[in-house]
Amino acid sequence: WRQPPRGKKRGGSKRQGGQQRTPCVIYMHGNSSARVEVIPQLSYLLSLGVTVLSFDFAGSGRSEGEYVSLGYYEREDLMAVVAHLRRTESVSTIALWGRSMGAATALMHGDRDPSIACMVLDSPFVDLTQLAEEMVEKGRKQGINVPNFVVSVAIRMIRGSVKKRAGFDIKHIAPIRHADKCFIPALFVAGEHDDFIDKRHSEAIHARYAGDKNLIIVEGDHNSPRPKFMFDSASVFLQACLQIPRNGSLCVPLGMNLLAPPWFYPGSDGKFVPAPPALAGMSRM
Repeated sequence: WRQPPRGKKRGGSKRQGGQQRTPCVIYMHGNSSARVEVIPQLSYLLSLGVTVLSFDFAGSGRSEGEYVSLGYYEREDLMAVVAHLRRTESVSTIALWGRSMGAATALMHGDRDPSIACMVLDSPFVDLTQLAEEMVEKGRKQGINVPNFVVSVAIRMIRGSVKKRAGFDIKHIAPIRHADKCFIPALFVAGEHDDFIDKRHSEAIHARYAGDKNLIIVEGDHNSPRPKFMFDSASVFLQACLQIPRNGSLCVPLGMNLLAPPWFYPGSDGKFVPAPPALAGMSRM
């Protein structure tokens, strides 16, 4: 890696196939997470024949940095990663896949980089201040009564402290403000029972989004594993947007569960047998 704009060392992992100039999916993790969050997606993505790059935002995982900014500075990290890939001349098209903070980051970057082929946006939030106010309201429903003026004072104090220490305004962390200026095809995903970032956030951004779009509501909450049909939908979406030829994807035997490496699939006698070596080797990557 070359030194990115924020002046900190990044931790990153790149999986690259033998071909030159192949499509690449950049995965971006959520808050309090790291690049290993890509693992549930990795099998599906590699089976498409794309390359995958997952990295730690500054202040997360193995990357240096003192602060996590929930998208404000993370978009600069993303811009550095995209620029790095472009310089290598090893990728053709680039897609973004982000979850929570990663999805917010993709939205805040997308309106300034129309070269991105598509985005998968899992549980982005509308606006950081609104999210904080909603969390206070949930506390009230649980019996924690906080007067409105106390909430307002607390947010002002936090805003001032963040400005002084980290150099940005939390009022500027509002992915929805970028939605009507972004024309990149996007697949939105939200959990039906998400009690942290309510599905209404994804619905609101989806409604305002300017580009081609689709919204999938899945069972589960904010951190629930996503179901197979979501990965199948994302795979079809990525194949179309990244222009992946059908013969570029791996031939996955019927019955194999790509979410559960090391892989086995039903054999001719009905018993489960190991996956072919070429596929099984992917689980060790």
